[in-house]
Amino acid sequence: MAELSSIEQERKPTVRVIACQIGERELSPILWGLEEEGIPSEVQSVSGGEAVALARQAAQMSALNVGVALHGGEGKAVLHHRDLAEGAPLFTLPLQGVESFRLRLLGMNAARLVKGEPLLFGEEPVTAASADDPPEVAFERQACGLRPGSEELLEVVVRTVIELLGKG
Repeated sequence: MAELSSIEQERKPTVRVIACQIGERELSPILWGLEEEGIPSEVQSVSGGEAVALARQAAQMSALNVGVALHGGEGKAVLHHRDLAEGAPLFTLPLQGVESFRLRLLGMNAARLVKGEPLLFGEEPVTAASADDPPEVAFERQACGLRPGSEELLEVVVRTVIELLGKG
């Protein structure tokens, strides 16, 4: 029976956050963002690994299919989804000189990815890019670490998450 409970514990509906060489200053805003959006999180500390690979591992371990990694040695915060390619996280944010608001926003976006809600880029939700986007939107996408061309991938991920939530 103990084996079953450990399996259930591993698959709790949480966003898994893996922290490597990271302090409370960087970790807390991510957790606040997740909490603010009503999605529980679980933090796991590790001693090594590469940030993108850790984020992917976190997403694979999460019952909600979303993982975050913070790596102080590499100076990166990474948001990944289980259905994304191994080396293609949704967001990568540099930790050097980052404002806590940006880290909180990353946590909020992790939660919104779980819920299938529009992601936040600055203060306002923004939908997929278009040729008519004002320069401020392009700047916010860059500031938040959204990779060019990932909007279409994001739409696929959001549709997949919504389908999965509808089946549950």
